[in-house]
Amino acid sequence: MIDQFQGLLKTVGEEGQDDIRDVRNAESTQNLIGGNIDDIKQQQEAFRVTDREKRLEIAFLQSGKFKEALQSQLEWLNETQDLIANQKPPSADYKVAKAQLQEQKILQRMVDDRAQAVSSLLAMGEDIVKQSEGAEKDQIKSQLGDFVKQWERCEAGCW
Repeated sequence: MIDQFQGLLKTVGEEGQDDIRDVRNAESTQNLIGGNIDDIKQQQEAFRVTDREKRLEIAFLQSGKFKEALQSQLEWLNETQDLIANQKPPSADYKVAKAQLQEQKILQRMVDDRAQAVSSLLAMGEDIVKQSEGAEKDQIKSQLGDFVKQWERCEAGCW
C-alpha cells in the first residue's frame, strides 16, 4: 500500500510540476501579450496625436484662408449694399427708368454671380467650425451668422 501511495505521490508531483511549468509559460505568454498590447496602445495614441496635429494644421490653414475670403466677401457686400442704398426711386421719365432698370439687372447679376462663392465660403466656414474649439469656434459662428444676415439683406435689396 505504501508503494501505491508513493507511486500516486510521484504521479501527483509530476503533474504538479507540469502545472507549474504551464503556469510559468502562461505568465510568460501573458507578459509578452501584455507588452504587445501596451506597445499597440502607445502606437495608437501616437497616431491619434499625429492625426489631430495634422487636422489642426489644416484647420489653421483653412481658417486663414477663410478669414481672408470672408473679409473679401464682406468688403464686396458693403460696397454692394452702398450701391443698393444709393439707388434713387424709379423715375417717371422713360429713359431714366429704363437706365435704372438696366442698373438693377446688372446689380442682380452681380449678386447671382457671387452666390457660388458665398456658398463655398459658408461650407468652408462650417467645416472650420466643426474642427474648431472654444472661443475661436464661437467667433467663427458669429462671423458666419453676421455674414449670412448681410448676404440675405443684399439679395433682398436687389428686388
